[in-house]
Amino acid sequence: MEVEGSGTPVDIRGGRISNAAGNSQSFLLIYPGAGELELGGSSYGLVYAPNAGIKVSGQAEWFGAVVAKSLQLRGGSAIHYDRGVQLP
Repeated sequence: MEVEGSGTPVDIRGGRISNAAGNSQSFLLIYPGAGELELGGSSYGLVYAPNAGIKVSGQAEWFGAVVAKSLQLRGGSAIHYDRGVQLP
């Protein structure tokens, strides 16, 4: 998924992304903008947003990889890096 926009262009909280296979390479979010992204809930995926700040909140567990300008983990959230990730 490639996203453009302003404000909060991507808000993935409350289990909005489902990746039942648990394969982080099955979901790739590419965001070239500078707006803030919000991740919440638990899911698997790769997020490439080198110009954007990312907030992860609500005891979220994100499995995969995140590239961002800044990263804030709140409320017991965690990012678990998937060592098997192979970027294109």
